[in-house]
Formats: sequence, C-alpha cells, structure tokens
Amino acid sequence: MKAQSIYEYIVSFAVFLVMALFLFQLMLSLGPESIAIFEKNTACLQANQILEYSTESRNTEKINLNFGINKINYSKWESMSETDYIAFKNSNEIFFPFKLQYTIKELPLNKTDTDTEYPNGTAAKIIRMSGNQIKVYANGSAKATLKLIINTFNKSSSVNIIESGCNSGTLEAEDSASAETGKMSITMNLNKTDYDCLIFSVDSNEEYLYFETLEFSDLKGEKMFPVFLENTFRLNGNYGSQNIEKKKQCSKGKYVIIQSTENEKFIAYIEAKSWN
Repeated sequence: MKAQSIYEYIVSFAVFLVMALFLFQLMLSLGPESIAIFEKNTACLQANQILEYSTESRNTEKINLNFGINKINYSKWESMSETDYIAFKNSNEIFFPFKLQYTIKELPLNKTDTDTEYPNGTAAKIIRMSGNQIKVYANGSAKATLKLIINTFNKSSSVNIIESGCNSGTLEAEDSASAETGKMSITMNLNKTDYDCLIFSVDSNEEYLYFETLEFSDLKGEKMFPVFLENTFRLNGNYGSQNIEKKKQCSKGKYVIIQSTENEKFIAYIEAKSWN
C-alpha cells in the first residue's frame, strides 16, 4: 500500500512537472508576441490621444489646436512649431514621444497669389496665377526631391505645361514633368545649388485642385522640407520627435480644416505617430 502511494506520488509529480514545463514554454513563446501587441496597442492609444488633443478645457493660456472639432488655426500651429518640443511636452503634460504632420489635400483656385519672393534654403513654393495658371518652383540648399501629383476635380479637364523654366529656374535631365487629362505630375530633384521652376494651366472652369501626392523630403525620405503657398502659409508641416521607432510606431490620421492667416480654409490630412 505504501509502495502504491509512492508510485502515485511520483506519477502525479511527473504529470505536474510536464504541465509546468508545457506552460513555461507556452509563456516563453507567447511572451514576445504579447509584449509586441501590448506595445502596439499602447502606441495607437497615444497616437489617437495626440490626434484628438485639445487644451481648451484644461488651460486657455496653452496652445489650443482645436483638433477636437476638426479645425486647426494655422497661427496656433506656427506657435507650436516655434516652441521647443520637450518644453511643449512638459508644459502640456505629455509623457510619451510623438510626431504630428499634415498635408494640404485641396487647393482652391479662386484667388491670385502675390509672387514676390523666392524660397529661402531648401523650400518650394506654389503660386496661383491668373487664368488658372499654377507656378511651381523649388530651391535646393540640400539634396532633396519634390514630388507633386495634382488632379483636377473634373477628370476630363485639360492640363498643359506652359513653361518648363521660369524665374531663372529650369528643369534638368533628372527632373520630370508630364501633363495629361485631369492630372499634372512633377518631380524636381534638387542638389545644393539647384533651382527648378515650371508653369502649368488647367481649364478655366476648374475651382479646385487635389493633391494626390505632395512630398518634399531628403533623399532618405526622413526630413520634410516646406512647401509654401505665397510666403506665409505652408502646404505641409510637421512637429515632434525626429527619432521615430518605426517598428514600434502606430499612426492615426483624419481629415481636418486648416484656416490660414489670410482666413482661407483648406482641407488637410493630419497624422499623429507615437511609439514606446
């Protein structure tokens, strides 16, 4: 009887040991995956918090971007962009890394812009001219690429290149520009002393243009350069940490209205990124 009890104890212990080893191995195999899922979910919550961030109800003296009502005051964006990132995080009690960036998607053609200055440094500029003509020029003090794909809302509208060189800027062999029905595609590859310029036109009955692509960055695609409308309003912008953990990041985005300092309203896509 005693031998049977010892035997049952050994068997029970062996079963327990096997189950414990099995559970331990299961935890090891699920651990990294579970951690990755947790980090991703946390990053997404943080990105969403930044996207919907509004300080209006907390402190009216702090910068209020009005994200909660889908509207951004550009002058307040400028105030934020001129504020040190760490200082902004601390003053607004944000305890995780983030990056915000926006791109204007719709350009109204109901205005003629003032074309008085060239961009300083590495920058591009878009000018709305009379007769539904659009001037695009870019200046490079660093190696960069400007990519624009511009669609008309009327898909049958004619699009024509008027000049492939203007304001002393010309397109070189490494640049490209093509016009087709309803679409204008432009690529300007800039070096440290380059200056590119062209003018294109769309049908006179077009009231808006839509940016399918508006990108201006360094060759690695990591640093964004400004694209201005006239001299005071940026068609693209970013703010926040430059040290993005790409493998751990989560992005959240939505369409908003940006009101310029000239009280023009533009549809933009804004994206918030965060990571652990």
